[in-house]
Amino acid sequence: MRAWIGLFRGINVGGHNKVPMKDLVTLLCGLGLQQVRTYIQSGNVVFRGSGTAAALIEDIGAAVSRRFGFRPLLVLLDAKQLAQAAAANPFPRRGRGRSRCTCGFSSGPRVRESQATGRPALGE
Repeated sequence: MRAWIGLFRGINVGGHNKVPMKDLVTLLCGLGLQQVRTYIQSGNVVFRGSGTAAALIEDIGAAVSRRFGFRPLLVLLDAKQLAQAAAANPFPRRGRGRSRCTCGFSSGPRVRESQATGRPALGE
């Protein structure tokens, strides 16, 4: 079984799409996922599971939809992908340790040009 990091978007924000983390853990364990842990009320979750990211996203999305009545966007990363993202941080915090790193992940293709300016996006 592989270690996965699940990043849910749009749950528990402004009183909408409420998902108690205890219920999310129970739901994911019911799908056969193991060592399920959540982080605060954010919907971020770590677990061990088998299968591809696409299959897990489909199974988890369907289960959340049945249980809570909506289907949130979910990005899944394995531990190697998360470590690669952290290692590629273009703004290392020299002298202050690496206890925090903020980054974003997309489930779709990158936007190559800013819609407002038509110029290449940052990092290109």
